[in-house]
Amino acid sequence: MYVLETIERERARRVKELESPKENFSLLIDDFSKLRNENEVKEITEFYHLLLSFEYSHPGLNKFAYMAHPIRVARLYISYCDNFRLDVFKLALAHNVIELTGMSDQDTLPDTLKPIFHMIKKLTVDRASQWDLDYKQNYYGIISRSEKMSVVKVLDKLDNLYGLSSNPSKEIKLLYLNEIEKFVLPLAKTFTPKLVDVIDNLLIFNRQEIDGGSHEI
Repeated sequence: MYVLETIERERARRVKELESPKENFSLLIDDFSKLRNENEVKEITEFYHLLLSFEYSHPGLNKFAYMAHPIRVARLYISYCDNFRLDVFKLALAHNVIELTGMSDQDTLPDTLKPIFHMIKKLTVDRASQWDLDYKQNYYGIISRSEKMSVVKVLDKLDNLYGLSSNPSKEIKLLYLNEIEKFVLPLAKTFTPKLVDVIDNLLIFNRQEIDGGSHEI
């Protein structure tokens, strides 16, 4: 199972995963197969290959390397969330598919994507409005009404916090941290309480790093 380590080790893990991105899915299946049956392992393997069949647009990363992020989100779901649901696991793997492919519900959707596509749509951020407070309040208000979407959003933001230092803009980093404090932490306290302290520590660490000093957590 995926057990979170210190921040520096988690950052190093992410670098290593990009060196051999095709191995990441094997780690996920190792975790998944400890909990689920052979038929569901086959179902998830087919679902992952469906996601790989789409054309992705993410500058600097091929689709295998990009999938390292949703794979971590799915592994975190297995390790840190109770009451495992297969549709939430699939949502973790596919949560960014609209943003990265331009897919819409006007397209002919694969059958395995249809049951979760409405949640993917709601999780997809309008990048033109992403720092508008009214937009974000409405966005998180919608998400907070769904345990499934809330869990995936918390895990997504948690994973992204480990890579926030790569953003060159201090302003964007502060906006991101403020968003997590205001909107994501309340979701974590309600839906993923095991991760509240982890998120708190990441917030402290990132703020210290922005201010010019940090210590290992």
